[in-house]
Amino acid sequence: LAAVRELLERYRDHPSLAGLGIQISAYGYVQLPGPEWGMDDATAARFEEETGIDLPESGENRFALRAELLLGRYRSQWLRWRAQRMESFYTRVYQELAAVRPDGKLLLLAPTMFVGRDWEDRLRPSLLERPDPTQVGLETGLQPRNFYTQPNIVFLQPRRMVGFADFSVRSAEYEMAQLLRGLQGSSRSPVPGVLFYHPPQELRLTGFDAVSPIQPSYLSILTQPTVGGWEARRRFSLALGESDAQIMCDGGWRIPRGQEPMLRTWFAAYRRLPNLPFQDLAPEEVGATTQPVRIRKAQRGSEWFFYFVNEAAFPVTVQAKLRFPAGTAFRELSGARSLPPPRGGDDGTALWTLELEPYDLLAVRASSLDVSFQEVKVVWPREATQAVATLVRELNERAATLSSPPAYAALENAEFEPRSGEAAVPGWNASAPSGGEIRLDREFRHGGESSLFMASNGSQVGLVSRPFPAPRTGRLTISLWVRTRNPRLQPPLRVVLAGEQRGQPFVRFAEVGVSPSGRGVPALDVDWSPIVIEVRDLPMTGLSPLQLQFALTGPGEVWIDDVQLCELAFTKGERLELFKLIAPVEAKFRNGEIADCIRMLEGFWPQYLVRNVPRSDILVGRKTEPPPRPQAQTPPPKQPEKTAGFLGRVRGMLPERLRF
Repeated sequence: LAAVRELLERYRDHPSLAGLGIQISAYGYVQLPGPEWGMDDATAARFEEETGIDLPESGENRFALRAELLLGRYRSQWLRWRAQRMESFYTRVYQELAAVRPDGKLLLLAPTMFVGRDWEDRLRPSLLERPDPTQVGLETGLQPRNFYTQPNIVFLQPRRMVGFADFSVRSAEYEMAQLLRGLQGSSRSPVPGVLFYHPPQELRLTGFDAVSPIQPSYLSILTQPTVGGWEARRRFSLALGESDAQIMCDGGWRIPRGQEPMLRTWFAAYRRLPNLPFQDLAPEEVGATTQPVRIRKAQRGSEWFFYFVNEAAFPVTVQAKLRFPAGTAFRELSGARSLPPPRGGDDGTALWTLELEPYDLLAVRASSLDVSFQEVKVVWPREATQAVATLVRELNERAATLSSPPAYAALENAEFEPRSGEAAVPGWNASAPSGGEIRLDREFRHGGESSLFMASNGSQVGLVSRPFPAPRTGRLTISLWVRTRNPRLQPPLRVVLAGEQRGQPFVRFAEVGVSPSGRGVPALDVDWSPIVIEVRDLPMTGLSPLQLQFALTGPGEVWIDDVQLCELAFTKGERLELFKLIAPVEAKFRNGEIADCIRMLEGFWPQYLVRNVPRSDILVGRKTEPPPRPQAQTPPPKQPEKTAGFLGRVRGMLPERLRF
């Protein structure tokens, strides 16, 4: 607060002082760390005093006991109290500002609120486990809706401009954007505002680092790319259309440059709109939807102000029927474009035809309050409709693929078949010290000519595949058939998926048979049984080739056969949630709500499908019948009908699912 007072005292008479902005960041000091922080004596005493909840006051283990209480029984009270303390802090900062500039605004800026490896991992998009915005906000100590009673404290909705970034980066950004929207709740802020933040992109110069005489060297170039042309208006038009934003801030490490010619008219129109909340035209004024154009109005004195904002990347024509008194003047506000006058019709109304460019803004002032819209029709190029229709159709076709996804044929010799002149297990590297055995077995097999047999009398025995490319879908499902000779002597089998990310080991594993830790794991039987292992948190980029490992960590015997991989195996629950997300897209398109349709198509999961999932009609065209396999000597359980998809090969089974 002393720093705030000093800043305000120095600039109190400066004409440019309109308020203060506080950056709320995971790397800063005005955002609370996780709820496990704050167990010190002073904080605990203050919490006790203000809530009446007793906490241990002394003893060497008082911190652990406090953590047990505050993260368990009193978690909700603890989080609410922390948020109240932060709200009190922001209010005190505003009071310091109001003492110098009563009409000034305190802007809460949170573009880096959820950055860092921990938040990126936590905000990884999931169809089944979505973070609760209220709870996450409480953990950071920020609840923007609590400031709605104080209109001069404004939380600017952060929009991180990451269109140039890799899809894996944009995946976390998507979830972050959803979370930040959820923080504000369903109620409207009295002063809606948005902050466009352009994070820099880093380019490592590893070649320089390798020859630099100064070590260690870590040289990189930071760039802040920006878009040009009409795309430069996109972020502003979408924000205005979505929330009627009265405050817009744009920047990053540097102020974006080079967009001025395309934005000059847009900004001129926006700045000359009155600083009032605008309302959408009533349904009786417009008839059907006006998408992709948002039309709003506001009254100031004896005048109406209107704005028309195009939320689409294609030009549109607005045809509006109006009623207004004779002599009413319509004036375009930017002063940089001509405004065609309404032309009278035979029924006492006037037809107003307006042309809007992609992501355009047209602001108009009418000199009479008796202006009323009777009907509005928006027309756009047929090519745009056809393009969106194609995207909607292909999205449905890609979603249909997930009911029977193709196998990921990246693992060499996944059926453990023999090859003349090659290693004991072709395509795999075996490690069997004295007392261990790894070989192909022709007697017991699930399919094909042979299976993998592993045995150990106590020493660790392992088999490692050759490296295979990591899938870029962020997930990998591993299915295999297993058996043992004596179910009463369960083998300690460990299935490991290993690689590297950014030079650090990346390992996921599952245990089968018996676990050294004593926890319950799927048991093996004398008959072949399937095991399905799901890895849902693979990095989408920066992951080295992977290796699959089978390890017996203690005495036992196990047979393994028919290992299959799939990079697109979604559970039934996931597919249901995905259907809930994409089903409204087609309905929006049929109803003419093309802006909503496009916005949904640009969401994470539709983009995920476009990037990773082939269309079902293409797969059908490529479908071939698998060759017949020799009959196994040990009759396996009845198998489902073979299909071209991975799930079809395991449908009808009741596998043990191991999820990471």
